[in-house]
Amino acid sequence: MGIQQIESSTTTTTPLEDYNYSQVTEIPIAANGKSFVIPSGVTRIKVVCQGGGGAGAAVQNGYAASGGGGGGYSMGYFAVVPGSSHVVTVGVGGSTAGAAGGTTSFGALISATGGAGGTSSNSSRPASAGGVGVGGSVNYNGGNGGAATWVSTGTPVASGGGASGSSVGPGGDGGSVSGTAGATGGGAPAYYGPGVSASSASSTAGNGGGKYTSSDLTDAGAGVLGTTSAVGGAALLAGYGGGGGAKITATGTVTGGAGSSVLKTRGGGGGAAVTTNGSSTATGGAGGVGAGGGGASCADSSNTLTAGVGGNGYLTIAWADNE
Repeated sequence: MGIQQIESSTTTTTPLEDYNYSQVTEIPIAANGKSFVIPSGVTRIKVVCQGGGGAGAAVQNGYAASGGGGGGYSMGYFAVVPGSSHVVTVGVGGSTAGAAGGTTSFGALISATGGAGGTSSNSSRPASAGGVGVGGSVNYNGGNGGAATWVSTGTPVASGGGASGSSVGPGGDGGSVSGTAGATGGGAPAYYGPGVSASSASSTAGNGGGKYTSSDLTDAGAGVLGTTSAVGGAALLAGYGGGGGAKITATGTVTGGAGSSVLKTRGGGGGAAVTTNGSSTATGGAGGVGAGGGGASCADSSNTLTAGVGGNGYLTIAWADNE
């Protein structure tokens, strides 16, 4: 008897990332601590986490204040069970001087930590660490808030905030500052590769990081040096840049530029604000989505200071339209 040939069968499994995840929901901050229930029939999801940005520091008496770090980023695909529950949290940006950004998470599957808050002292301040992504197939760090090198009492220095991480790459760092009474810009979010860091500055107001380079102001805010009034250039909201630093040399009002907020997917860091005279008002620039705020510093104790706030993070959950 001849040998009978048996045809083999092959079962193929579609990779999770190859599905069309067209049904998307964004989790609001108001839902923090509540559970997301996987819809009936859904067995695979895509989750994106962006941590909150840290707030910058604010300090008087001519000391040093650093910008906040940008939030981390994580994106991943997961097999899930219909009806299962996952606690959700959206990282809130730091809203008071030196406050860290919050962590964004989807249960125990994936998370992105917030950026560290800026610090202040009559000594040099290190860079404020950006957040990190954990658990995803794509994980990137947020940019660091700039370091602030202090020289002496009465010579205030402040640095810009770090940009948020994104699906493209890590966020750019806020500019580092050294010398006499300097303010730097915020870092830029990633465009084609890693985000661009803002240039360092000494005794002046630095630009925000640009879309392609630290000197590209197509999307970034320019540094502004004034006498009694200065507002750092704001990055284009729909652009890829950091806010510009701002400095005044006489009694008045100074505000760092705000970072970009690109389609709620990434943000630029806020610029720093410095005043060298008393009875002035100084406000650090606000970070864009998930980005760090700028620091604020003044020459003596008769000023009104407000640190730049960090941008809120976000959390999205998507599932395939063929389920």
